[in-house]
Amino acid sequence: MVVSVEAVYEGGTYPLKKDSQTGAYTAKIEAIQKKLKTEERYSYYPVMLRITDDAGNVTVKTISDAEIGQNLLLVVREEQFFPLKFIVANEKGEELGYVKEANYIDLELGENNDFELEFSTDAWKEEAYNWGYRIFIPNTEYGGLLEERKTSTSQNTVTWLGYTWRGLLNQKIIQPPSGETHLVVSGDANKIIKDIVGSRFGSLFVVETEASGIEIRNYQFDRYCTVLDGLEKMLTSKQARLKISYKQGTPGLLDSAVLLSAVPITDWSEYLEYSQDGRLNFTTEDYRRGINHLICAGEGEGTERQVLHLYVQGDGSILQDKPYYSGLAEREALYSYTSVEDLEQLKKDGIKQLESLKNYRGMEAHINNVDVDIGDMVGGRDRVTGMSIQQPVVGKILGMLAQDSVLNLGSKLKATVISNNKVRIADGVVLVGGHAARIVKGDYEDMTINNGVSGQKRNDIIMARFIAGVDGGADSYKLVVIQGTSGITAKDPVYTKGDLYNGDKQRDYPLWRVKIENLSIVKVEQMFTVGKSTEEVMAEMLAANAALQKQIGAKGQEASIGGYTREWLLTDEYQAIGNYAQTVNNEYFESTSGPDGYLKVKQSGVYLISLQANLRKKTQDSSGNVWSKIVVNDAGNIGGDVHYMPAGTYYDTVNYVTYNYLNAGAKLKAHLSVNAELQDVWAQGGEYLNVVKLS
Repeated sequence: MVVSVEAVYEGGTYPLKKDSQTGAYTAKIEAIQKKLKTEERYSYYPVMLRITDDAGNVTVKTISDAEIGQNLLLVVREEQFFPLKFIVANEKGEELGYVKEANYIDLELGENNDFELEFSTDAWKEEAYNWGYRIFIPNTEYGGLLEERKTSTSQNTVTWLGYTWRGLLNQKIIQPPSGETHLVVSGDANKIIKDIVGSRFGSLFVVETEASGIEIRNYQFDRYCTVLDGLEKMLTSKQARLKISYKQGTPGLLDSAVLLSAVPITDWSEYLEYSQDGRLNFTTEDYRRGINHLICAGEGEGTERQVLHLYVQGDGSILQDKPYYSGLAEREALYSYTSVEDLEQLKKDGIKQLESLKNYRGMEAHINNVDVDIGDMVGGRDRVTGMSIQQPVVGKILGMLAQDSVLNLGSKLKATVISNNKVRIADGVVLVGGHAARIVKGDYEDMTINNGVSGQKRNDIIMARFIAGVDGGADSYKLVVIQGTSGITAKDPVYTKGDLYNGDKQRDYPLWRVKIENLSIVKVEQMFTVGKSTEEVMAEMLAANAALQKQIGAKGQEASIGGYTREWLLTDEYQAIGNYAQTVNNEYFESTSGPDGYLKVKQSGVYLISLQANLRKKTQDSSGNVWSKIVVNDAGNIGGDVHYMPAGTYYDTVNYVTYNYLNAGAKLKAHLSVNAELQDVWAQGGEYLNVVKLS
């Protein structure tokens, strides 16, 4: 006899109660709220049943059970984050409604921090979109002010451009107090943000009034930095970020505003690691065919010409008259700068030139359709190379197509007048209310135009019409001609533009205006705007993201330590890789040599830290884990990874990359170990710790 039935779900246990009439067992289970919002409508969770009888026997049922397994999958309908809907408000913040008629919206956060909003001239209304008006998605950072307008008579478009909220913060400068060289601040981060922002933006920007719990001590802002750069750098030093969101106010009080606050950085890497099966795509580039010897030629002729030689060193630094690479490894180039007279200036410009030509290591990543904020961390793993990465979100790109548009595909529904009673529509793809239809490539549709009236004018419109199915019936999509009324002047006929997502059944989208005078067609005018295809939007997003990542990599100063000349056995105790390469001592880094060698950073800032180790397993049959970690000041652990080395292989490579804020004086080491099952694994002299200063 069954005594109890329990459901085990995501670590919780829920007792089921038996209905005395039906015999069914039921329980109320509270769905888990996902930490990350995505475009997925449903989440699926397996439930385990634990059944206990009066003899104490326990039976377990799971989703693999042949009899009831199919009923042990809990389906949770998620709160919808996508699609996103913009709202437009006037300069006072009075909301005017949703942005419905736009051809597209492109919004970029992180680099340019601006947006573009395009309408057809027929759809744009001055009373709804005007100077200083704002667009926004509530409770998100997506939004900004309309501050630039462009019109195109050839494309029949009106385009509004402007800065996002983040971009507006970049238009204000933090100045040192009178008589001081720098502004130095202490206190709670939110209080400091409030003091910095002040009344610079009037009532548009407000700051969280509650304390953030993030304490700042004697932080010195860079001289004449922007508000955005200054606040971001300050917060990064405390493992925090600037949160920006638009808050709708109380109706009638005009208190809507952009809310600023300091919050801790969220590391999503452990919660949800994106791989090649997920939304994160990334590429790494290790460029080793760059120039390492630059011959700089300045003023003068013949033997009197100024010449100096610059050489890249093993740690990436550049020195004059000190060759490092030779033979095949040396790569040379000439830098001719005849207009410079000062030898020091020639050297300065030459170093800048060589920095752009030498070897470099770079990384790009992009993630799609996930609600994470700038400054938060995400992680990913490439199963092909075994390389894992952990990076901050440095930019966000939001691209939204119009619900009505003709895509930039095929002949784009081109209209050709065949006769006074026939207009031919060529192939293409059209969206009406978000629903797509097409005329296949090479095909066409002929539209019949009725005869005109002698001495009068008339406008007919060729429409794409979508009709939603009734009571579950099929939807219909077709091209139609709506005939206008003949008269002394021609006017467009009335058509139906229903809101399909609010219950309306019909929506017409005007494609071509056919102008008729007397008995003849005199002109066909395009009424639609060619929207961007999904591929074009994605290409723009990837290009913008690549630019952001390239911007990060281009700023860095770089140094490395490693065991380039020795072989050593890994054990189940962590060992430092040491430094058997050349040491470095410049304005950015300092290193020591030997088995306990370290790399010290001399300036506080954000650093990209990577570890690579080439391993050889002399006992082929063993398998197990290789453990790696990055240690700071022989104490703190700022990152690490576990790499599985399978049986049947002799050689393998461990790769690990992380991103961290380091204080000046921090000493870095890389450590490796193996578990007891993995025997006879040796480092092959190709392990190194590489550090790049980003900001």
